[in-house]
Amino acid sequence: MGFFTSHPLKALYVLLAVPILLARFPLWFLIYTIPRFRPVPSWSLKQALLVRTTRAVISIHSTIEMRTPLPLTPTEKEKKRFVLVPPAPEKYLIGPLGSGTTGVKPESLGALWYPSLPEREGVGKDNVVILHLHGGAFVVGDARPQASGFMAKLFLTHSSASRVFKPAYRLSAEPHSAPFPAAIQDSLAAYMYLLHECGVSPEDIILSGDSAGGNLVIALLRYLHEYGGELHIPLPRAAWLFSPWLDLVAISPNHLRSNPHHNSDILPGGLGGWGVRGYTANGAIPLHNPYILPLMEPFRCPVPLFVAIGEREVLWKQDMLFVERYREVGARVEVFVQQDAPHDVCLLGNLLGFEDVARETVRRADEWVKKASVRL
Repeated sequence: MGFFTSHPLKALYVLLAVPILLARFPLWFLIYTIPRFRPVPSWSLKQALLVRTTRAVISIHSTIEMRTPLPLTPTEKEKKRFVLVPPAPEKYLIGPLGSGTTGVKPESLGALWYPSLPEREGVGKDNVVILHLHGGAFVVGDARPQASGFMAKLFLTHSSASRVFKPAYRLSAEPHSAPFPAAIQDSLAAYMYLLHECGVSPEDIILSGDSAGGNLVIALLRYLHEYGGELHIPLPRAAWLFSPWLDLVAISPNHLRSNPHHNSDILPGGLGGWGVRGYTANGAIPLHNPYILPLMEPFRCPVPLFVAIGEREVLWKQDMLFVERYREVGARVEVFVQQDAPHDVCLLGNLLGFEDVARETVRRADEWVKKASVRL
């Protein structure tokens, strides 16, 4: 845990940091009125200000390690969307996901349907469901509309999917930290729920993830590739990765200082450090694990992959390396470069002024699925 993560130091830090942020905003405004002084000259004044402000807010959030509550009961507004997903049966958790190996046991998790819960007869045949795993460095984020509503609407409006299913997997933040492989266990539980409880055909499931959620997608696909045959778990039809966080040291403070895209992105080093500490249980779990670092050991993923990468994000180099390495081992990977875009605009495009790029990305993903002879 960090220095400012408990009271009264947490409150003191916020009381100092917020006024400083507000005081700096007019200075940023004056500087960014001149296009060549913006982080990316092609950005609008609005985009430059929103990206800079968002990075500052995330930095404050990360410094105090602000928790994300994950209640297993819905609010009044969520009752038409919320379901409780049972834990994955122990017989499906073997190898790297087994509780005997890691000491991490499966638990129930909440999940939300968009636009609403399916009718009693189920999702229906030939209705595509996007199973999306949210980002947040494994320590923040959830499936609720406040955090995930923009992306869910993108999927429903600009793809051929009829429903979006978003599980609120366990996070790795203290005090109730659930380190690796809890989030992968929960991702598998959500996938099994769609198959067995909802009767969705694997041919109708698109597995999707943004940022850390993209890491979970690859981990789940690796697990299905290695153990799915033995466990009789079918593969989904395709997978979408949006600004995936595939190299966990890429946004550590030391690496960000030398990253040429540091000033044009929203990710601060504090978030990466917090995420790595939480996900690896403060180093008790080795970081160099192919289920944690997908770049380490590429595999011939049997599911076609669509990868969207912001041209100005700090993960650009690592994500392009992922595409290259996985293609080399025979994986079918399509890459879409979001011109001059920062990190994760499909999640935060409405907050960063990149709505058009986000819409175009989802349309491209949808078109790719069709061209790849995947039924949508």
